[in-house]
Amino acid sequence: MEPRIRFAARAVLIDDRGRTLLFRAQMPGFPDGSTVFWITPGGGIEPGEDALAAVRREVFEETGLSDFEVGPCVWRRDHTFRWGSGQLCQVESYFVVRTPAFEVSVANHQEEERAFLTAHRWFTLDEIRAHGEPFVPGDFAGLLAPLLAGTYPPEPITVGV
Repeated sequence: MEPRIRFAARAVLIDDRGRTLLFRAQMPGFPDGSTVFWITPGGGIEPGEDALAAVRREVFEETGLSDFEVGPCVWRRDHTFRWGSGQLCQVESYFVVRTPAFEVSVANHQEEERAFLTAHRWFTLDEIRAHGEPFVPGDFAGLLAPLLAGTYPPEPITVGV
């Protein structure tokens, strides 16, 4: 079965304390906890949307934050994974969003998000480096460090799984 292609926009949300917001995800269909990982806010680009509109909508839906500017696209990631009974090939664009610290609201999560996003928290870079669960993309700490320092690549870089 050919994977379904899905384009997505994600936010590397960085607050004024130097922390980044991540969501703990549990893949559907794996109840044993073997597929738990931390991801940035974001999701699929809907028909008629571009990546910037999608990242604005997703950040609002997943965090409640509505007043923010979207910075540059810094990373691109393509990966194929099992989703439900099929497979998805997700093509992701990651944008930097800088914001004052705020309290996250999950009130606007869709039913599907409530099923697989099991927690959220603000992480410092040191906390990410010391954490035992995986982050997406895989070298999240190494990729995040220059962004925290305000150093962005001139063009989006391709990141691994």
